[in-house]
Amino acid sequence: MSRHTQGAIHFFLAILLALAARSAPAQTVCPEFSEVSVRFNCRFAGQYRTGQPYDFVTATPAGTGESFADAGMSIEVVARDCQGAAVAGIPAASIVLRSNGLCVCADGQGADGPTSSTGRTTFRQARLHAGGAAATLEVVVDGVVIGDVAVNVNGPAWKGSAWCAVDTDTKAYFAGVFGSELGNLGYGIESDFNEDGYIDLTDLALFARHLGEGCTPQTGVAAAGVRDGAPASHSSSGVEPPRIGIFFDSLGTLDCAELAVDEPVEYWILAFVEGSALDGITAAEFRVDGLPPSVTSLESRRLADVGLGAIDGSSLAWSACQRAENGVIPLVRGFLVASEPLPATALRVTGRIRPSNDLFGCPLLTRCDIPSACDPDPVNSSKACAVGLTALVNPEPNPCTTATARRTWSQVKKLFR
Repeated sequence: MSRHTQGAIHFFLAILLALAARSAPAQTVCPEFSEVSVRFNCRFAGQYRTGQPYDFVTATPAGTGESFADAGMSIEVVARDCQGAAVAGIPAASIVLRSNGLCVCADGQGADGPTSSTGRTTFRQARLHAGGAAATLEVVVDGVVIGDVAVNVNGPAWKGSAWCAVDTDTKAYFAGVFGSELGNLGYGIESDFNEDGYIDLTDLALFARHLGEGCTPQTGVAAAGVRDGAPASHSSSGVEPPRIGIFFDSLGTLDCAELAVDEPVEYWILAFVEGSALDGITAAEFRVDGLPPSVTSLESRRLADVGLGAIDGSSLAWSACQRAENGVIPLVRGFLVASEPLPATALRVTGRIRPSNDLFGCPLLTRCDIPSACDPDPVNSSKACAVGLTALVNPEPNPCTTATARRTWSQVKKLFR
């Protein structure tokens, strides 16, 4: 056979193979032969379901919540056709999770990657772009439900005008359950974002981190394209505890003030973390004790993104880590106004009368590095008790040695605009 004839035969065989490949039907994912499973690597360490497998992941509309790996779990997916052959190359965006309890964002991404040559992929680094809550997630591959996993979902976009938003309505709902614990009427695991059995300052810090997030919901499907007086033992030994105090300057150098009738005096509530185990804070909880009825406190600015407060004290939280400048972190700025002559008065920072967590009756701060699901002590490790400092107003017999800045009412009004 000549070389020319051999070349022609090879050419025609190549054409036939190409046509056969083009006409071959595409593989269809078959639920009966596909597999889905979940592996939990951690156990609950708080008072909620103590010792049981940790099966919660926190979702947020912007996909800034926990990854499945953060929550100590991994969802494994194997896609096969109805002949049992692996289906390779399914895009990650076509492998999603869904639940009727979730409001799913339209811009979410899928699994960690496309299916491999063995039809496998995972949900480990993926994060849920969603609001709402769920107790089970369905796994959908190429539009086909191949199974479900017993994974619970919670998050800050739980109640409100829109499931897919962390807005003023969800803030109002969270304020209503704040301070409750497992066994109380108001407690719900949906708002206990670190699942330790307490809806407390740690959860407020996590809520503030996501306030204002929102997204456009997916239409047609609910698929989640996948997308953080206490005893002395709560402080690390050998490390100085943080401090919170009321001062009459922004640097924390003046802890004494002369307060005359109808002459506003500016004050600051400051946290000092230098020398402590904290490199910054995300939330604070405290009360100023000793303020007489004749003195009004006008807060020009709570220097936080979220503030929940009443006569029993304040709970404040920031959406980002607050680090010290010049040794201090400002918490509140305001003015004291006396309606009648004031005798010598001591103002002391203490814990809230009704703290968000009864285990912590101290002035309280939360760390920037809120622990992951696998933390062995989620109740304590995110928090640090602070020492409450005392300031003096109109001390007797010796007045303050340094004059405090006074403001006119017109100056005060400008700060409130």
